[in-house]
Amino acid sequence: MRFVIGLERHADFQVVTYNNPDRIIVELPDIKMQLPLVAGDKPVGLIKSFRNGQTAPGQSRVVIETTGPVIVEKAVIERGADSKSHRLVIDIAAAVPGGVKSAAASTPQAKAMRAG
Repeated sequence: MRFVIGLERHADFQVVTYNNPDRIIVELPDIKMQLPLVAGDKPVGLIKSFRNGQTAPGQSRVVIETTGPVIVEKAVIERGADSKSHRLVIDIAAAVPGGVKSAAASTPQAKAMRAG
């Protein structure tokens, strides 16, 4: 499953997954962003809900609530079709119990990806 955040420009980011509750946290600088449009309040695929806000001066966070444990297979910034805008593309998959752990795992409960 893919989750895409539109960005006004290229930016450094950090993506971390957590369990209990299952969610993905995306840390970004305080920039203009566009989250996906959703209709209704029912889960779509692995995504239960999402929200964003400013966590401190100059810092923003997107919280993606998931329907169960997930792994982030890839998180990259891509240039938009207009060559001016950018988008953060996050590829998400359901975690397999007892599966291979990511090399980026920092604790048993959290796995992080950074870009810069």
